[in-house]
Amino acid sequence: MHHIALGQCHLPQDKQAIYQDIMINDKPLQALLKQSYRAEFSQGRYRELFMPILRSKAHPFEQQTNNTNTVISPIYGCQDDCCIYVYVELIRENTSIVWQRFAIDSYYFGENRNQTHQLVWLKKQADYCFQIDSYAQVFNHADIIR
Repeated sequence: MHHIALGQCHLPQDKQAIYQDIMINDKPLQALLKQSYRAEFSQGRYRELFMPILRSKAHPFEQQTNNTNTVISPIYGCQDDCCIYVYVELIRENTSIVWQRFAIDSYYFGENRNQTHQLVWLKKQADYCFQIDSYAQVFNHADIIR
């Protein structure tokens, strides 16, 4: 079982600038993603700093699940709270939330971007399992937690 929480991080170029990030086992998720998926997070807007999306938010991929127990949920977006960059496919299993895999929106790849929003599923499985109580302290996704 993994531990999830919100934590404070410093901008690499300015140690005085602090922002909140999703922490997995006391490590910033954003850094873990950029380390695990170097190619995907080195182009377009994926090189930049993301802001966590901690509440339910409408997005273009809400109905794209193969399994009725599976939910596609946004987890990172832009600093202006208008664009959604990173998604997670998750499932609730009894008292746990399991992140199965991550996706990025191909619309934000930069110069070679798609003209429409399409999910690009990242190859490596997410394999993160959280207690529902600690998950609910970070994310306010009533449709998943009830």
